[in-house]
Amino acid sequence: MATTASPDNFDYCASLGATRLIDYHTEDWTTAFAPGFLDVVFDTVGQAGTAASALQILSKRGGRFVTIAGGLAKVVPSGTTQSQFINSDTNLQSAPELEALYNIADAGFLKMPSVSVYGLDQVAEAFATSSAGHVVGKLVISVKNVTSNFDF
Repeated sequence: MATTASPDNFDYCASLGATRLIDYHTEDWTTAFAPGFLDVVFDTVGQAGTAASALQILSKRGGRFVTIAGGLAKVVPSGTTQSQFINSDTNLQSAPELEALYNIADAGFLKMPSVSVYGLDQVAEAFATSSAGHVVGKLVISVKNVTSNFDF
C-alpha cells in the first residue's frame, strides 16, 4: 500500500499498513509509479487533473479511481473505472456505499486510531480544523447518538 503524507506522519501511515510513503512536499506521486502499477487510487485532496493522472498509472485489468474531493476524468482507459463518492443531502446515491463502509468498519476491518468527534453545534470548529490542513486521522460530525462498536 502506498500513500502520500508529510514525513511527520510517515510512522502513523506505516502503522496503518503503508509500505510506500511519498513525501508530497518533495515527490510527485503521479510519477512515482510505472503505468499499470496501481490497482486503486483514492483521492482525498481533489487537485485538478488528479483523475486523469491516476487513470494513467492504474492497472488496465480492473484499476479503479475513487475521489471524495475532486472531479472525474473525461477519458477513461479501457479496463479502468472511476467513481466520485460524495455524501450530501443532494446526492443520496452514496447511501449504499456508506452502508457497506459502515459494515466493513463495524466488523473491524478498517483501522482509524485517530478520530476527532464534533457535535452538530461544533460544525464551524470542525470545518476550521479541516480547513487549516494537516489533520491526522478523521474528523466526524455526530448528528445524533448512534449505537455502534466504535470507540469515538
